Amino acid sequence: MDDSSKLAALAVISPFLIIAILIFALVSPNGSEYIPWIFLLAMIVISVIFLCGKGTWAIAGFNTMGDSEKSQYDTKKLARLVGLVSLTTIPLILSAIIESEGLLIFSIILMVCASIFVIVFCNKRCML
Repeated sequence: MDDSSKLAALAVISPFLIIAILIFALVSPNGSEYIPWIFLLAMIVISVIFLCGKGTWAIAGFNTMGDSEKSQYDTKKLARLVGLVSLTTIPLILSAIIESEGLLIFSIILMVCASIFVIVFCNKRCML
């Protein structure tokens, strides 16, 4: 099994696994404590998929473009950029888990900076 097949299998299996864990967390006593951890795991999986240069079909706006418009973009760079941005949500989720105001402020600043970076970088480097 090559790397792209493994990544595709992970992309197909992981949503079902996350849904099963969510159902388990909701029906078990004290299960609601695990829900933020499940979202953290989901964001890590999503980030890994994008960082590998795959999953462009899940990028909002890009998946609705015509083939001529899509050919103007370097899809690997675009997917990696989305993966980096999705990594910025991890400190936000961790701030909710450990209830840290300092980490919350840091994660908000990080997400604002990442948004500005995405606008500039995508227009300069992701275009062919």
